[in-house]
Amino acid sequence: MKKEFKLLFLSILAVCFFSLSASITKAQVDPNLRTRLQTNPIVVDHNSLGLFDQIPENYLQRARNIRVFFSDRSVGQNINESLDCLTATSWAMSPNSCRKTYFDTNQWCSRMYNQIDLNNGVVPQDIRFTPDPAKYNRSNIVYLFREGSWYSLTDNFISTLFPQNIASYDIVTYQFSYLNIGGNTNEQPNIANPLCGFMVTQNRAGCHDSYEPWHIGRITELESQYINKAFIYWTTSYARSIGAEDGEVFNNQMRSFASSNHKILFDFADIISHTPGGVSCYDNRDGVAYVRKQEGVACTPMTTFQENYPDDGQNYPAICQNYTVEQDNGHLTLGGGLIRSAKAYWILLAQIAGWVPGQQQITATPTQTVTSTRTPTPTFTPIPSYNQADANSDGRVDGVDYVIWLSHFNQNTSWGRLDGDFNSDGVVNGLDYVIWVNNYSS
Repeated sequence: MKKEFKLLFLSILAVCFFSLSASITKAQVDPNLRTRLQTNPIVVDHNSLGLFDQIPENYLQRARNIRVFFSDRSVGQNINESLDCLTATSWAMSPNSCRKTYFDTNQWCSRMYNQIDLNNGVVPQDIRFTPDPAKYNRSNIVYLFREGSWYSLTDNFISTLFPQNIASYDIVTYQFSYLNIGGNTNEQPNIANPLCGFMVTQNRAGCHDSYEPWHIGRITELESQYINKAFIYWTTSYARSIGAEDGEVFNNQMRSFASSNHKILFDFADIISHTPGGVSCYDNRDGVAYVRKQEGVACTPMTTFQENYPDDGQNYPAICQNYTVEQDNGHLTLGGGLIRSAKAYWILLAQIAGWVPGQQQITATPTQTVTSTRTPTPTFTPIPSYNQADANSDGRVDGVDYVIWLSHFNQNTSWGRLDGDFNSDGVVNGLDYVIWVNNYSS
């Protein structure tokens, strides 16, 4: 009778914990993120893209669980769509825009590539990627279109978007568009204005009432209040010509701020202003003609889409022509730019989840009820005096050990019983649950 009661109790306990785990979305932001930023800054730029294939699976899993809400103008929609490139069931089934690029950059001829091209080995490298709907599941990433001046967007973010969404997301963030970096009047100052721009936090009394309260200091105030959330600081999107000079000034201001204050920087401007080979791209006031061609192998000119601005002698960073078919604007209309954006996004989230590229580390998955202290040694040596199912080493096998097992279920680990891997086979699964049941109360 005692044995039957024990099994009934354990069954009820299992149902309760599984129900709880299904109903609660556990934040996967690294609990030590802010401490880590003091010595390991997170900056994702064009030099980071090679890290994409190095992201460990356990950090991808945590990145998938990070709940992100971000707003932006139309380039934000491009970024949002770029994530769908990697969630396709196969490369050939990905959205058409993901598989479209120039096949002749001397004449700027573009076309969409298909499975036959892939089989024949003629798909350009910048749109070669391996999608996986499970591995790159972006269901926790939500995008909202917003437009307006830089200060009205900041007002809307602080007054509306952030308070409405922060309880449901681990990250609530927004980006400025290339359309936000022009103009310089009293009614609408340049975003990089040294007296009243976004980066100026003090002595703003002389600024116009419509934008005086809205500056980066208001964002850092929120960050100080929500210490368990991650805050991302962005550089702007770039166009081929619009706001090029102002954009360079503002983006350098943002880079300096992020570096000096140990902030997370998503350097989107840098990502799209370098070719796949790492060459810097500059604005189109260069005396070099661009004539967009009809899509397809015929490469027929479209005379309504062309520019040949005289060289102004300046080189301002701009979106590379490799990533857009537009002559002056900056939308990501070609696959190369979309794939870069998607890869950069996952690299960013993996680092927010705890991954430190170049360092071999094992970070405990945070749970809501259990914390464990571990040595930094990357391998675990079992201590024989403890029961193999005693995950927290308190001398007994009970519900706390079950919670540790559950919080690491279906994960790979090198920490043995400390992560619920009670048979030390490197994975936490049902076999370990059986060991816990057999040792319960011992």
